[in-house]
Amino acid sequence: MFRLALSPETRAALDEHRRTIDRLYALTDRWLAAELLRLSRQVRQANPQLQPTDVTYEARFLWHLVPEIARRLGANSFLSNERTDAAIVMYTPVRLREHAGYALGNMSQQFLGRSAAVITLLNEPCNGNPVAFALDRISPPIPGTNDPIAESIIEIADRRGVQSTGHWTPAMNQYHRRASSAF
Repeated sequence: MFRLALSPETRAALDEHRRTIDRLYALTDRWLAAELLRLSRQVRQANPQLQPTDVTYEARFLWHLVPEIARRLGANSFLSNERTDAAIVMYTPVRLREHAGYALGNMSQQFLGRSAAVITLLNEPCNGNPVAFALDRISPPIPGTNDPIAESIIEIADRRGVQSTGHWTPAMNQYHRRASSAF
């Protein structure tokens, strides 16, 4: 219903974003790693104020977390200052997932801008986030652990009437076709 009130341009942009998320979800590990690096580099290039030594969520996510996630998916070519935080490089897969989840929940999209790369990298995990897809492959959700990504996906999946164990799938965004008007 809400979608009907949108302009044709806005609907087209939302459809393009959905196609991008679905395409990223379907990539193999190596291609997803390459896309994660490309997206994080685009955001860093547009935000030169973010330095690899900064201790903000945004800087650590873009300079260290995303490149480390890409490495664990098979990427092997990095720029200087990427993946230079020794603590992140040494994280267990579960800790990497937890840290990325907190970063996703605390970064400011307004601070980073509204580029397609920012919108894609910071997309809510419950609506499809490529960092979350990558983490699902590296470290699938484990019940009973501190996992902000899986917790948000499970909560929203429940509201949408979709079964989930903490992994996002494109089917989660098809809820509008199944959901009743409970709101």
